[in-house]
Amino acid sequence: MSHFTLRMGDRVKAEQELMTSIRKATSIEENAPKRKHVRNLIVFTWDYKTSVPIWEYMKSQPLRADEVQCYKALITLHKVVREGHQVSIPEALSQTTFLEELGRGMGGGSYAGWRNYSVLIRAY
Repeated sequence: MSHFTLRMGDRVKAEQELMTSIRKATSIEENAPKRKHVRNLIVFTWDYKTSVPIWEYMKSQPLRADEVQCYKALITLHKVVREGHQVSIPEALSQTTFLEELGRGMGGGSYAGWRNYSVLIRAY
C-alpha cells in the first residue's frame, strides 16, 4: 500500500486537525500565527493535493468580528498559497471575492478597531 493511500484513509482525522490548526492560527491573541499550526495547513495541501477545506473552514471563522483574527487569517492564507501544493494557487484565485470582502469589511463600522489593524488588512 502506498504512502498516499495510507494518508487518504486518515482524511477525516486530518480535516479535524486542520480545523484545530486554523482555529489556533487565527486566534484573537495579538501575536503571529504559530509556525506549527501554519505548517499543518501546508502539509495538508501536499498530502491531499487541495486547499479547499482550508478555505471552507476559514470562511466559517468569525474573521470579521476581530481585526487581529482577520489579519492573522490573511497571513496564514498567504503562507499556505506560497508554500503549499501548487493547486493552492488556482484554488486561492477562486477565493478572491472572499478576500476582497475581508479587506472592504475592515474599512469602517465595527471593523475599524482601536488597534488599527484595518490599515494593514486593506493593504494586504
